[in-house]
This record gives sequence, structure tokens and C-alpha cells, in this order.
Amino acid sequence: MKFKLIAIGSRIMEDDSIALRVAEEIKDKINKDIEIIIGETDFEYCLERIDENDFLIILDTTLIGVNPGDISKMDLKEVYNYKDYFYSQHQLSLVELLDLYKINVKGLILGIEAYNISFSNNLSKVLKDKFNIICNEVIKEINMIIEGENYA
Repeated sequence: MKFKLIAIGSRIMEDDSIALRVAEEIKDKINKDIEIIIGETDFEYCLERIDENDFLIILDTTLIGVNPGDISKMDLKEVYNYKDYFYSQHQLSLVELLDLYKINVKGLILGIEAYNISFSNNLSKVLKDKFNIICNEVIKEINMIIEGENYA
């Protein structure tokens, strides 16, 4: 099984870019056995990088009503049961494509709660102030997954 972190988001939509920024920040600080894919909003590019039996960690922005910067987790197989609750602008599209093309993968979604999504090349002040904490939490989650303590 190969671990792959896929960061989804739009660089021009303020906090929607948080997953991209976090993935770029932590790429040299996490286990070298995980492949980092900066997918942005190009799901076809992401699909080309996914192989059968991969374990995916999809890192994306969420708007589910928790505190900005909080990290939510959901197994890929459970997303459809909670899609009205676990909302993200991007992940369902990638998950739906995985299902459509019958790509057999396991994995989960790590969602980072946004504060504001609007046209901007910068993060909101709220997420800027929490950026290091968010990065450390994502690293912790990834390490637990790779070490088999969570989902794998």
C-alpha cells in the first residue's frame, strides 16, 4: 500500500487555499514514504496519480460549522452518508470520480475549517494566526495514519 497526500483547493479563494499551503509547508517534515500531490482543483491530474490499493489522505477546506482551523476526519467510504454535513467545495468531486471510475482505494479526508472564502490570494488573519498549529496537527494525523494507529 502506498500513502498519498492530495491537497485540494484554490489559491485565489482565500482560506480555500489552506490545504495547499499546509501541504507545501509540511512536505519536508513528514514521513518520506508518503507522496505529496498538490492537486489544487485539477481532479483529472489527481486521478492520474492514483493507483489501485493506494491509501489516500485528501487534505481540503471544509465549511461544517466548527471553529476555524479545526481539523475534521472522515473515512472515504463514509463521505456519502454525511455529505450534507461534511461539506467541502472540492472533495466530493474527487471522491465521486474515484467511485465513477471504480478505483479501489482506501483513505480519509482531513478537512481544515475555513474562516472566510472570498476572492483573495491570502489566508484570512484567523487562519494565518493558526497556521503553525494547523500544520502540526496535520503532521500528527498523518504520522498516526502511517504508523497504523488511525484508519490504515
